[in-house]
Amino acid sequence: MNKHVPTRRRLYEYLQACTIGFFLLLSLTGQAQTSRTLTGTVTDETGATLPGVSILRKGSQQGTTTNEEGKYRLTFSEEGATLIFSYVGYTPQEVAVGAGSVLDVVLKADSKALSEVVVVGYGTQKKAEVATAVGSIEGKTIADRGTVSPLQGAQGQIAGVDISAGSGRAGASYSVQIRGQNSLAGGQPLYVVDGVIVPDINFLNPQDIAKMDVLKDAASTAIYGSRGSNGVILVTTKGGSSAKGRTTISYDGYVGIREVARMPNFMTGPEWWEYRQNTFISPELIAGRTNYDNTIGSLGNPVVQQRVANGDYTNWRDLVLRTGTQMNHWLTISGASEKNTVQYLIGAGYQKEKGNLLQESLDRYNFKASVDGRMNDHWSAGMSVNFSLSDIERGSDDAVRNAFNMAPIFSPYDANGNLMFRPGQIPVPNSTTISSFTSTVNPLLEIPNTENNNRRLFGVGNLYLQYALNDWLELRSTFSPSVNFERNGRYWGSLTGVGDGLLPDAQRSNAQSLSYIFDNIATIRKNFGDHRFTFTGLFSMQKDRFEGDGLRVNDLPFNSSYYNLGSSTNRQSGTSYFRQVSILSYMARVNYVFKNRYFATLATRWDGSSKLAEGHKWSTFPSLAVGWQLSEENFLKSANFISDLKLRVSAGIAGNNNNISAYESQMNLSDPTFYDYGGTVALGYGPSRLPNPV
Repeated sequence: MNKHVPTRRRLYEYLQACTIGFFLLLSLTGQAQTSRTLTGTVTDETGATLPGVSILRKGSQQGTTTNEEGKYRLTFSEEGATLIFSYVGYTPQEVAVGAGSVLDVVLKADSKALSEVVVVGYGTQKKAEVATAVGSIEGKTIADRGTVSPLQGAQGQIAGVDISAGSGRAGASYSVQIRGQNSLAGGQPLYVVDGVIVPDINFLNPQDIAKMDVLKDAASTAIYGSRGSNGVILVTTKGGSSAKGRTTISYDGYVGIREVARMPNFMTGPEWWEYRQNTFISPELIAGRTNYDNTIGSLGNPVVQQRVANGDYTNWRDLVLRTGTQMNHWLTISGASEKNTVQYLIGAGYQKEKGNLLQESLDRYNFKASVDGRMNDHWSAGMSVNFSLSDIERGSDDAVRNAFNMAPIFSPYDANGNLMFRPGQIPVPNSTTISSFTSTVNPLLEIPNTENNNRRLFGVGNLYLQYALNDWLELRSTFSPSVNFERNGRYWGSLTGVGDGLLPDAQRSNAQSLSYIFDNIATIRKNFGDHRFTFTGLFSMQKDRFEGDGLRVNDLPFNSSYYNLGSSTNRQSGTSYFRQVSILSYMARVNYVFKNRYFATLATRWDGSSKLAEGHKWSTFPSLAVGWQLSEENFLKSANFISDLKLRVSAGIAGNNNNISAYESQMNLSDPTFYDYGGTVALGYGPSRLPNPV
């Protein structure tokens, strides 16, 4: 029996070895499953590779992004995985991983993608996940309105945003109120173009706008701190194409007409004649219709009576108004390099508007260039410049008003066919008497003898450098300079209300500004299961320098418009100024999303302004917003009558620093004042305003 023991022992050892080997094999098989590597290329429908595409394994934190050639490499921890490919401007795509080691994906452009992503200041968010009040309008909607002003194109398109024109004249400015008047001091919204704060957006060609977002509540505007109380308008302009190795030339243009709308009904000639007689009946009359000799208003003038008898009336409106025209031409050249690592755009535009008032017009020239490039998986850089040269002639401020005040019985011409200086003063034939109805100057003389010209050159640039440390941390520095040169010249000839038949008057003013903004932004995006966090940190510096001068003179010896003011010896006023302001800012913001249904945004901005007094220069602007996407809850998903329902609550603090002058915290000296020092008169300056202590 002992001789069988070794055999049993060997059998036991053999089974033990087989068992260990079996489990080792299982372990190796499991390791082979978890260490699987997948590679591939992501392109669009044209075959252009897409760099920066986000690739995430569904239900986990495993993910990567495509490199500058659109290629990726991803290692999985298990089989049966589903990958989510997402890229701004394209429809997200879920792809189940098969047995192969190569997976190429083609993403389709999403026409709704731009509207689903909104600019919220120093970043973007999905529209469905925004907890603050943000309104948006597509650039195509603005362009299709056929206007020369971006704000005019946005009129009536965004809820809670009231956009009104100062007048109907060519080149008129627009006033914007977001959710009504937000400050006792008034003011306009803050304008931001491609991340750069600008004084206005009049310089933009509407054809160049890709999207306009409006921050409406305090929680959304608080990230702009001391300048956000009146709302913020964020404009995104068009960028380069993503078509690999292809250059695209595009032209957009239109020609339209302008007609005066809602013109009131004016009195006809007979109606005015009846009104004039009834208005100026002498109080000495007891009853009945008066004769011409007993009326106040010179109705007995034979010239006037002859015009009434002949029905010789003048339609003054038709003499000063016309059908206006407007046109806009926009030409762009855009494309990308062979590997799609560089995208570029060059654009040029011309706008022309002839107003409804004779002589008024607008001419604007635009030039834009932008380039964006990816140097490798981590570094990217880009720059853009946008220049605008505008020339606006507004002519006379009084001509239309004078024409509307003119009675139809007045004729702009005398008996010899010459324009009368004051048509309401009608001479009595064979007499030195003048029937004076009104001293209003003839608008047909006012128009050609008046100039009000504004010429502006505005330019803004943007240079950025971006570093992506990994797929969740991104650093970006942006330097944005801007320049503005503006000249206004006004001239009133002798045959105007200002000139009053004497020598011409004129004035000229010049203004220029130089500004720069240096922004440094850190963005962190992390997911933890159903929890998603986005942190944005900002350090910003801004400096603005303004200077200008002006001069007005009377009695120019000859007609030289506003170009030779030195020829006058009658100088009325001369001014000059210089201002410099700076702002230093910090901002922190956290966006939180839970299960794609619950949202929260917490932000705080700290602004230090040179405008404020010592000890009060820094202010804090906190905000909080929470949202609940009710339409995504199971108890509402079956409700066919609800497509989107969100409950949102927000609160925040914003400031109105733009309406504070540069040196309001200091005592200002203004008007010259004479002082008596023991009988000696000395020239000095007196205070024009006490300092604001806060």
